[in-house]
Amino acid sequence: MSLNESTVVLPELKVEIVPNAKIVDLSYSPARTFTTEEANTRITQLSCGLLNLKNVSNIAVMSLNSYEYMCILLAATKTGKTSIPINIKLPIEQLHYCLRDCAADLIFYTNEFKHLVPDDIRAIEIGFKGYADLLLDDVFQPPVIGEDQVHSIMYTSGTTGNPKGVVTTSGPPIVTGKRSEERRVG
Repeated sequence: MSLNESTVVLPELKVEIVPNAKIVDLSYSPARTFTTEEANTRITQLSCGLLNLKNVSNIAVMSLNSYEYMCILLAATKTGKTSIPINIKLPIEQLHYCLRDCAADLIFYTNEFKHLVPDDIRAIEIGFKGYADLLLDDVFQPPVIGEDQVHSIMYTSGTTGNPKGVVTTSGPPIVTGKRSEERRVG
């Protein structure tokens, strides 16, 4: 992609962990609450486990929104792997199309979506042994992540054919198009 006068490069975002801030997971009854410090610990533990997995670079997630879902996506990002949230409401043919199109080599799923998981892709059920085995207390050694490295792939709904994958990279976000002041009429 080339930059021109209608391209705006957004400033780098800085993130600070507020230790006592709360994360509330409403996917459970009663709701579960975690601090950001607890979440960061879980994400780091999972990141250590993901780095130990050989031949895994594209991680799909088939789950409703939850604390674990968030931790998996952020651990994938932290390890330089590609996260692919899969829309579990898609027809199974399109869902499987997405998994093959993105070359998913690992799927995290929750039990209610087990029937959607293809047999030929490695899969780990969230909250069970395979998942718990990835929660390591090792010292996290962050990999070098290039700006052009694929960060995530999100799929459209596929209303006009197969879903299309929208790729984001680890580099600074770029917004293309005319600036608002250039669009004023009159």
